[in-house]
Amino acid sequence: MHTPGPWNVDPEAKEKDPSIIDISASDRIVVVSMYTTAEERANARLIAAAPELLALCKEVLEQHILPAVRARKLQDAIKKATGET
Repeated sequence: MHTPGPWNVDPEAKEKDPSIIDISASDRIVVVSMYTTAEERANARLIAAAPELLALCKEVLEQHILPAVRARKLQDAIKKATGET
């Protein structure tokens, strides 16, 4: 089980040290890491969006609106994110 979202990139950490990004939930820090490149910062934003993306993927899958091939791909991605593969 992961820390419930939403997760956010903490802008205050960047003000203290531009090479550090904190990804935090409402009551705890989820990830603290050193980021120095634009790509690493983009990765941090993607990580912070992960709980919401996972919830949306599950919601779409439950609505049974996708063609079977896409539904299987989405189900595989959900399993990968939740450690079921």
